[in-house]
Amino acid sequence: MRLFDPKLILATLSIVLVAILVVLDLGQTSPGPLSTVHARAGDLDEGSCEVCHGGAGTTLAAACNACHTPIADQLAKSAGFHGALENGADCGHCHIEHLGSAHALVDGHAFGQAGFEPREGYVHGSLSFTLTGRHDELGCAECHPKADLHPLPRGDQRFLGQSQACASCHDDPHEGLMLAACEACHGQSEPFENLDGFEHTSAFPLSGVHEIQGCSSCHVTDSAHSVESLSGRAGLVARACQVCHESPHAESFIAAIAADRAIDAGASCETCHTLETPGFEHYDAEVATRLHGASGFELSPPHDQADCAACHDLEPGARHESPRIPTDCAACHATPHGEQFDHGVFAGDDCIACHEVERFSPSIFDARAHSRTGFLLAEAHAPADCADCHRVAGDQSLASVDFGDVARECAACHADPHGGSFVREGAADWPGNDCSACHNTTDFSDHAAEDFEHEAWTGFALEGAHAASNCESCHTRSVREDDLGRRFGRVAELFGRPAGACSTCHENVHEGVMAARSDDCAACHESTSFDDLDRSLFDHGGNTEFELEGAHARSSCETCHIPRREPDVRGRVLGSAIGVVGDGVRRCTACHEDVHAGRFDRNARLSSFSGREGCIRCHDQESFGGSPRESFEHELWTGFALDGAHAQTNCEDCHIIPKALALGRAPGTSCNSCHDDQHAGQFDGRGSSRCQDCHQSVTSFSELVFDHQEDSRFSLDELHAQLECSACHQSWPLANGGKTVRYKPLGVECADCHMGGAPR
Repeated sequence: MRLFDPKLILATLSIVLVAILVVLDLGQTSPGPLSTVHARAGDLDEGSCEVCHGGAGTTLAAACNACHTPIADQLAKSAGFHGALENGADCGHCHIEHLGSAHALVDGHAFGQAGFEPREGYVHGSLSFTLTGRHDELGCAECHPKADLHPLPRGDQRFLGQSQACASCHDDPHEGLMLAACEACHGQSEPFENLDGFEHTSAFPLSGVHEIQGCSSCHVTDSAHSVESLSGRAGLVARACQVCHESPHAESFIAAIAADRAIDAGASCETCHTLETPGFEHYDAEVATRLHGASGFELSPPHDQADCAACHDLEPGARHESPRIPTDCAACHATPHGEQFDHGVFAGDDCIACHEVERFSPSIFDARAHSRTGFLLAEAHAPADCADCHRVAGDQSLASVDFGDVARECAACHADPHGGSFVREGAADWPGNDCSACHNTTDFSDHAAEDFEHEAWTGFALEGAHAASNCESCHTRSVREDDLGRRFGRVAELFGRPAGACSTCHENVHEGVMAARSDDCAACHESTSFDDLDRSLFDHGGNTEFELEGAHARSSCETCHIPRREPDVRGRVLGSAIGVVGDGVRRCTACHEDVHAGRFDRNARLSSFSGREGCIRCHDQESFGGSPRESFEHELWTGFALDGAHAQTNCEDCHIIPKALALGRAPGTSCNSCHDDQHAGQFDGRGSSRCQDCHQSVTSFSELVFDHQEDSRFSLDELHAQLECSACHQSWPLANGGKTVRYKPLGVECADCHMGGAPR
């Protein structure tokens, strides 16, 4: 064998190393350093083994329990986490010591040794607080904040000391007033407000419309029915519907329903409504219809077919009762009669006083009922239709029928065939306002003509020849009946004028001459004989509007009214002035020749002069020549003022007398009407010479008003202004052998005068 064999060297070194380790191990008093929590105890170190491991007859578990009394209590009572473990007393089995400060005595290894791998697998069943629902989803540290703390502070507990009361972790909304545990109602699986663990009393199951979220919806906080107020109370009675819900029905209706069903009024709602429907507005229509009579309103035809919403407001919270009674139709139906029956003899009557409940038309209103109005439907009125008197206007709707204050006078329904002739407004006692004074309600034509008082009714007395005439003389019967069935004519229809004036029926024999008195024939005539009159009483001025004055007053009647050779068809001998001179009898020219040929009548300014018209403006009726010349205003009457030389001229110089007592007509008003035109028509304008444009003086013809610069085509410059007029305006021969100064036309160009020739 070799001395330095490698194998031998390695074996020797191994033996030496083991010997060294044995020696070192025999010198130690502990298997390793203590954990942090035990090392800080003060009375424990690596040399005080007997404190934990004890001596003869003392176990490690007993030593641990001596310090960890809560755990010892659990083991003694077989309760809690350790008390429920099969090897709960074997502390070292789960909690390994002597691994130093880096090692935690309570960790995942410890829970694994206890049978819970991982740690979160522990369900707390041994603690009477099973982790279910929401709690099962939580991590240990969410309820045990120090579960993972290393090292654990002195005096603190990692898992022990926690309360199982809900309020230890959660706010108590009931503020400690609840006697039952929270879990009894709320459970652990659902949100707090869902009451996962609560079962409502069977006397009031939370189903249908009551299946609502949140107890406080019904159990209002601080109320007599709050959750806290009811906690722990036994024998609770379920509330009736009316305790929580306002009833839309009248108390009398609810009481009647309860009596009909022999139930308590608080349970009457379920007669028509169920808890399974989504809202109170749902109900058993058949039951509701049958029990509607309890409201005092029986749903008999036609109301049994009506929808409830047609009469009741079914909106949530709306009250359904109303003061309706079966006879109060207007409570639901708009009346087509307006306010017609709000007053009068029918005020307060129901609709069914005139109409049947099943149908509005036809009306059951009869003649007997009509008599209450004070107007009896008898004779011809009995078969009349209502609309004959209660007129239907416009659209023929019922709203336009007037049943209210319909007048009872005949004229309210019947057209007056007399055209209002017998009516006097405002005279209540006047018989003409009442047709019954002459007519009855059986037949309008049934009346006695002989009893008719003509003067009283028409204001026209039948006297003299009129009294001897028959009615048809003035009231001619027509061949056909009019729209009202009458053939008896009116005076106005026959003569075109209303009765009362003589001219209505009799022709005016005076042919309008006495128009002012044409309706007052009685001033001269009487009603027995037209010819019976006294001529001396005749007022010519008053009756004809032609006053006889001066020469006219001295003339005989026959001067104007020439007698006829034979009487005319009316028996008249004295002629009419109109027949002689025409219809202008009131004008002088009707009888006298107008020597002025109407020249003064055409002057509008003189149509009314000093309040006088016609010839009397200048003449009177004594003598035609009674108008002095000196008072004649020439300019006013002729439009030609007599100025200058004209004022000194005699009338006869212009108005040549053609015959005796008459001045002739002047030739005209222009200058050349009387004077020769010295300019041979050079200045003629529109048919006459306008002498006055330059010769404005009426005293001297030689005085001119002429501006060569403005009034001619040739303005005079400084050179031409120095020339005499005759330098340019020279004498010019005329065709008749005479001469005149030439003023126009003349040329205005230089060559016209300065080219060696004469002006052109």
